[in-house]
Amino acid sequence: FGINPFAEIIGNIILDEKTVGTAHIGIGNSQMLGGSVYSNVHVDSVFYGPYVEVDGHLIMADGKFFTGPAPWESLDFPGYDSEQPGVFMAKGEYGIDAQNTLLKKWKCVMGRTFNTRVGDERTSPICASVIAALKVQPANIEALSNHCKLERSIVKKAIGVLIRYELVQNVA
Repeated sequence: FGINPFAEIIGNIILDEKTVGTAHIGIGNSQMLGGSVYSNVHVDSVFYGPYVEVDGHLIMADGKFFTGPAPWESLDFPGYDSEQPGVFMAKGEYGIDAQNTLLKKWKCVMGRTFNTRVGDERTSPICASVIAALKVQPANIEALSNHCKLERSIVKKAIGVLIRYELVQNVA
C-alpha cells in the first residue's frame, strides 16, 4: 500500500507504488527482497484507487484506508466458533507486556524484530492467559478452561485466535 504523502505518480514504478491511494503487487523473483522465490523475472503492478478486502474485511476502497480492528481480532469472529479438538502447545516467539497484552514477535526482511498485538483490546489479555498456561504444559481446551478460570467457549475462541497468529499448534 502506498503511504507516502509526498510521492506522486510520475510513471516510475518505484515511486508510483509508494504514492498515497495506491496498492501494488509484485510477482516473480523475491530473492532481492530477502524472499526465497527465484525466477528470471519480477513484475510489479501498481493500482490507483484500488478496492482491497482481506477475509471479508475492507482494507481500502477508492484508495482510502478503512481503519479499526479487523474482525478476526475479536473473539466474536464467527471463524472461532468451530470446535478445536486435541492437545495444544505454544509455538513461535511472543511476549506478554505489563498490561497482560500478548505480542507476537516477527522479523522483517532486514532482520529487525517487531511486535504486533494479538487480537483486540479484549481478546489479547485472554490469549495471553491461555498461551501462558500452554507455555507450562500442553493442554486441551477443557484443561485450559480450568487452569485459566475462563469459560470453555472463550478458551475455544482464544485457541482459534492463537492458531490464526501461528502461536499454538495442535499436537494430538
